[in-house]
Amino acid sequence: MPSWIKNAEVIQHWQNVLICWGDKYSNEQVNKLATQIAVNDPDCVKTVLLTDVIRHGVNPSIEQKLIPDFYLKPEMRTSGCHAKLCMFEQNLLDAALPAIFVDLDTIVFGRLGRLFGELKSEQHLMMLPGRGHFRALRRFYSSIFARLDAFTQGFFRAVNLVEQTRQW
Repeated sequence: MPSWIKNAEVIQHWQNVLICWGDKYSNEQVNKLATQIAVNDPDCVKTVLLTDVIRHGVNPSIEQKLIPDFYLKPEMRTSGCHAKLCMFEQNLLDAALPAIFVDLDTIVFGRLGRLFGELKSEQHLMMLPGRGHFRALRRFYSSIFARLDAFTQGFFRAVNLVEQTRQW
């Protein structure tokens, strides 16, 4: 079995690829997703953010690379994957590591590196569906986690207020 295919005996290190342009997603969202991926799969040894500008506030462990100008033209930045095609440019990613691209509005619950076991060869590409049931499920979980974030932030603010009051 080729070494790039992941199985129980073979540990396959890989790189995570994120793409962000404009201001739709915050640095905090980029950091949170990169952390989710790293916590769930220790075989992810590198995260690369392809971006229109170097973003101050992104975790320094995330390697930032500028998207080539061609992919930042208005006609490439429409809905769909046009600008995301930049990840196939030569010398932008580490060619020695397999890569998994993850959209910034994704929630990660497990080891993404397991997907390499589903590829037939290292020349193959896999795309997971983003429409239909998967999109509805993603939106459902996103709304739950957004509410949970708001609740926990409110809870910790309340705890801090109680602590401040006790100090008086």
